[in-house]
Amino acid sequence: MRRCFFILLILAGLAPALRGQYRDHRVANVDSLENVIAGWTPERLATASYGERSQVAGAFRDLMWGYSVVNGERSLYMARRLVALAREENWLYSIYDAEKIIGQHFWAGGQPDSAAAHFRRSLEAVERMRAGETNAENPEGYDTVRVDDAYSSLCGAIGNLYNTMDSIPKAMEYYAKAGEIFEKYGWKQSSAVLYHNLGETWLDEGDLRQAKECYGESLRYAREAEDSLMVADALVGLAQVAVRRGRLSKALGYVRSADEYYSQHQDREPGGRIELLDVTEKVLSRQKRQRGVLALVALALLVLAGAFQVLWERLRRLRREKEAADEVIDEAIAALSPAAAPGADDATGGAAEGWTDGEAEDGKPFLSAREREILPLIAAGLTSPQIAEKLFLSLPTIKWYRRKLLEKFDAANSADLIARAKERGLV
Repeated sequence: MRRCFFILLILAGLAPALRGQYRDHRVANVDSLENVIAGWTPERLATASYGERSQVAGAFRDLMWGYSVVNGERSLYMARRLVALAREENWLYSIYDAEKIIGQHFWAGGQPDSAAAHFRRSLEAVERMRAGETNAENPEGYDTVRVDDAYSSLCGAIGNLYNTMDSIPKAMEYYAKAGEIFEKYGWKQSSAVLYHNLGETWLDEGDLRQAKECYGESLRYAREAEDSLMVADALVGLAQVAVRRGRLSKALGYVRSADEYYSQHQDREPGGRIELLDVTEKVLSRQKRQRGVLALVALALLVLAGAFQVLWERLRRLRREKEAADEVIDEAIAALSPAAAPGADDATGGAAEGWTDGEAEDGKPFLSAREREILPLIAAGLTSPQIAEKLFLSLPTIKWYRRKLLEKFDAANSADLIARAKERGLV
């Protein structure tokens, strides 16, 4: 998970921080706390008063949390010292707190089994507090809100543990328990963090629908909590979902909105800004590839359109040539028929209808439809190749019709043909 450890720390320490129970190296003087515990060996602590032991335990807790950011090994040492002292006094909250941070260190170090063991011990302490167990530190039992706070943060940590172990159903079980506590007390900021973590989980799992829903919930809670940082984080999450879905325009919209926050708060959450830049790069890269694909598709369509046009023109030419060839054959057969001989009469005693030779009663030669189409083009001065191109006919077909026209008009050449056609009013 990209930012799971950041989220785990918030889940584990956010609510205590809001109530002043968590101090880290930024607000606690580590050196002064080291002076408090200096010389308090286990043997000396065994003979110390209850008040002294309580004071040393407080120093252990503050150092444990203070070093957690800057020195993990030292933080782990302080947590172990706190656990040992707390178990002797049965300080359940201290046991919970120390075992939880030990588990977090093992989890961050890639030792999930050891982390699980310490989380279980921490959970046992919480369950005893929830059951109302008392001790010298809390003779009337632990504060309900404080215990619920501890329980929810621990459930978040355990959820993250199962998450990285790819036990998603178990992770969701513990996340849901944490969410119930957040809803119960209206801890909107914690809910925003939790749902962001869920969004990251579903995004890693490839479930974009659930990822979008969780990021959307995180955005809603963050806005209600007026937490601009979490708003930006949720927007980055939504942008990642949009990129995966190929909705680049929407992704850019989320990125611009998130960048408005990061541009004004560059000193906060540098990891979030880095992730934003990564998402922006992905969007721009995909847009570039998308434009390239569209350009190739457009080029392919143009080529196909050109090829189709050429094919269509070729088919038209072939069809016209076939029709012309059929006409030529019909005319040739008619010319060879005895009924087509000059002067022959049909059953009615008149000139045979469809003659291609001879003259009509008005002295004009009988011309076929194709001949009437070609004759004006010859008169216009077009050559045989030009006429063939214009009428989508083959050159031999045009030459054949030209010869037929010369014969019908008894013309010696094209000029003579045109002159005779004009005399008879045919052109």
